[in-house]
Amino acid sequence: MTRQELFDRVVKHCNRQGMRSMLYGKCRYRAGRGASCAIGGLMPDGVYSKDLEGLQAHDLPVSVLEACGFNMGRSRERAFAYDLQCLHDGEHNWGKRKLLGSQVKMVAHKWKLEVPK
Repeated sequence: MTRQELFDRVVKHCNRQGMRSMLYGKCRYRAGRGASCAIGGLMPDGVYSKDLEGLQAHDLPVSVLEACGFNMGRSRERAFAYDLQCLHDGEHNWGKRKLLGSQVKMVAHKWKLEVPK
């Protein structure tokens, strides 16, 4: 997937879900009851493992990131995955049940992407 496609999917997923994916006060790739974080929402069920919980996106195995749609041949792809994770995880990035537009715009600007409509 292109970075734009990944960004669009993450923003739409987070806004549709309307909340962070949390369990016991910590963000999780999968928190149960269908909740998933930015990266967890991209992760196919067959790739997800509870062993991944606690790892930052930039520390995930290449095979997991590739299954999520990241092109690990692109420069700085781990940093991009981490920025998407931080967009979801930061409590300050959320308004009333959606990501704050200003935060989405900051990530879009950093990576030269368009804000999803």
